Amino acid sequence: MSSKLKPCPKCGNRDIYFLRPTPFGTPAVWIATISCSCGITFNIHTKDKQEAISAWNKRS
Repeated sequence: MSSKLKPCPKCGNRDIYFLRPTPFGTPAVWIATISCSCGITFNIHTKDKQEAISAWNKRS
């Protein structure tokens, strides 16, 4: 399993930002955000950074 983010599917940029999960609502819910300077943003509810990276890399 790779811990490296694939490039942005919209613009191909490889300078992708990963924001640490932050609590939202209750302590049991965390949102990890991955975004690009072109404006595309990907959110996943998880506390696991690797799960967020894997989800980003599988997107179409």
